Amino acid sequence: MISKSKEWKKIVISNNLTIKECLLKLNKIGSQILIVCSNKGVLKGTITDGDIRRGLINGFKLSSNIEKIYNHNPFFLKEETNVKKFHKYVNDYTIKIIPIINKKNLLVGSYNTGQKIN
Repeated sequence: MISKSKEWKKIVISNNLTIKECLLKLNKIGSQILIVCSNKGVLKGTITDGDIRRGLINGFKLSSNIEKIYNHNPFFLKEETNVKKFHKYVNDYTIKIIPIINKKNLLVGSYNTGQKIN
């Protein structure tokens, strides 16, 4: 079931965080994914616990910036898009969180495909 998240702001982070700060946020909210935005709210990407794990395996440190390890091309929807059209796509690719942006690429919410966010 795809629903618009009421607590989407809890999973938004700045693109200038370190890997450690990102891990602390993931652990605190019990999520596997975060949405990365600029300080002005422009969608930059997403980062998962798997992205961080691969970054650490590839030599990044906990003090490294997340810039080189987050997904810069995430799946997102424009706020005027009918989400029902993407239901099969979301299920096929097991997407958990879908950022919603406006015409200026500013993050305005997210769709949750079943993952609980504390």
